[in-house]
Amino acid sequence: MPARTVPSVPGTDVFIGNSIEVVGIKEALKELNKVDKSLRRQITKDYKSIVQNVIDDIQARIPLNYPLRNWKYAWKPKNTDLLPWGTGGQRIYAKINTRAPKRFSYSDEMVNLSTFVIKWDDPSAALLEFAQRGVMGQNLTNKFGPTSRIAWPAFEANKADVLDKMQALVDRVTKGTQEAIDNLDKALGK
Repeated sequence: MPARTVPSVPGTDVFIGNSIEVVGIKEALKELNKVDKSLRRQITKDYKSIVQNVIDDIQARIPLNYPLRNWKYAWKPKNTDLLPWGTGGQRIYAKINTRAPKRFSYSDEMVNLSTFVIKWDDPSAALLEFAQRGVMGQNLTNKFGPTSRIAWPAFEANKADVLDKMQALVDRVTKGTQEAIDNLDKALGK
């Protein structure tokens, strides 16, 4: 969406500095939240319903028992409770992230993290999903396959449906933001 500058004095071409610039979906959601909070909240609800099948599929794929037999014992490297398995409650949820990009200390680059997120909030989930080195990683690979063992296959199984519905949702965000800009133009007399 192109940047639009609206006159500060209605009926004239005097521009004092009021402007709205929307660059991407994250910025569009932020602007939409400023002008139409109810539509922004509805978009969040719609997103959660779109990805609910993915969340259900992830939960169905999570092992009910310990993935490996030694995962029933506590393991706290650097005072972080990683194990035993299942102590994090296996919370899986969807959210929309509109935070600004982060600057990481190891490089001078800005990294824009995902806007639409499905998060599996359990410390031991990262071990199950991504461990590949050492004896534990090899045992997980032998038992559950290569890394990205649970969440990615769940997304892939629902990919077509999610992408179609997400395109419609993004189109609604774009349309809602454009309508908000047009309403601002009308209010300022442009």
